[in-house]
Amino acid sequence: RNPYFWAVDTAGNQLPYIDDLSFRLFQDSDVHALRLVNGEIDCQSRHIRNTDLTVLKENEESGDYKIQFWRWTAVYGVHFNMTTNDDRRRELFQERDFRIAVSLGFNRDEVRELIYDGFGTNMQYGPPVESPVHHAKLSNAYLDYDPDAANALLDGLGYVDRDSDGYRLWKDGSGERITWTMLGGAEISDLSQTFIDYLGDLGFEVNYRGVDRSLSIELHQSNDVECTTSFMDRNLVPLADPQVWVKHRNINDRPWCNAWTAWKLDPSNPIAQEPPADHWIWTIWDLWDQIRATPGEQAQADLFKQILEIWSEELPSVGFFGELPRLVMVKNGFKGIHAGNPWDCCRGVYEHIIDNATWYWDDPSMHM
Repeated sequence: RNPYFWAVDTAGNQLPYIDDLSFRLFQDSDVHALRLVNGEIDCQSRHIRNTDLTVLKENEESGDYKIQFWRWTAVYGVHFNMTTNDDRRRELFQERDFRIAVSLGFNRDEVRELIYDGFGTNMQYGPPVESPVHHAKLSNAYLDYDPDAANALLDGLGYVDRDSDGYRLWKDGSGERITWTMLGGAEISDLSQTFIDYLGDLGFEVNYRGVDRSLSIELHQSNDVECTTSFMDRNLVPLADPQVWVKHRNINDRPWCNAWTAWKLDPSNPIAQEPPADHWIWTIWDLWDQIRATPGEQAQADLFKQILEIWSEELPSVGFFGELPRLVMVKNGFKGIHAGNPWDCCRGVYEHIIDNATWYWDDPSMHM
C-alpha cells in the first residue's frame, strides 16, 4: 500500500485499495479476445470489439466474468487536413461548404444499421447531454442525409466538371480528377470502406493507406497526411483535455489543422504554417487562452461554448454518429465498476472518471 497517496475513503482508510495494477500487451485482437473469454483479464474495455459480444456473453459463466454495457461518448468522424502540403487539396479542405457537403452526403442511418445493428446516435462531435458544456446546435448540425444539397454545395465551389467515370475534376483546367489518400490502420475497416464509398458518390476518388501507429505518427509529424477518420473522444469533460477542439498541441493525430498546430507549438518546426490573419482558428486559440486565465467553472464553460459555437458553424472535423454501446468486462468479485455510465477517456486515463483508487476485490485473499 502506498502510504503517500493523497486520498483516504470516507472511513479514513488509506487509498488505493488495490496495491498493483498490471497490463498485458497484445498485437493480435483475436488473442486479446481469447484472453477475455478465458477469464485471464480482471477488467477491460478498450479494444473489446462489439463483434465479440456473442462469444463473450456465451462464456461469462466459464470465464467467471460479467459483460457490462456502457454508453461510449466518442463520435466517429473525419479530419481533412486543411494545411496539407498539396495546394489544391488544401484549398478544397479549407472550404466550409466542402465539409458541410461531406456531412450531408453521408447516410448515417444506413451506416449504423449496416455496421452497428442500428445502435448509436447521429451527431456531430460535441459534448454529450451530461456534459456541463453540452451544445445542442453543434451536436445536431448538418445531420440530415441530403445528397442533392451536398452536390449543389460542391458545384457552387466550382468543382462542376466530371470525367467519364463520374469523378469531379480539379477546377484548374488540368483535367485531373480530384483524389486524396485517407490514412488509417493497417487493415481497412468496413466503416472506413463505407465512408470512402459515400465520398465516391459525391464524385471524389479516395485511396486508403493502411499503416501501423508508429508510422502514422511519423506521417503526421511531417505533415504527409491528407485525411484520417477516428472516434473522437475527450468530450464528456472537454476542459480536461480539449485538444481535438482547440488543436493547440499534439500533431500526432486528428490533423484538421496540422501545420497550424505545429506553428502554435513551435514556429521553427519545418512543417509549421502560420494561419491566415483572418482565420477563425485565432479566435479559438484566443478563447482557450482566456479560459486558462479565467477563474470559476461557469465562466470557463461560457467561454468554451463560444468555441463550440464556432465548431457548429465551421465543422473543422465532420462528425457522423456516437453513443455506441461500450462493452466492459468485469471479473466476478471485482468491485467499483458500475454499469450504465457514459464512457470517455481524458489524457490517457481510460478508466474514465471512475477512480481506480476505489476498486477492490470482495475477497482480497484470493488476489495476493
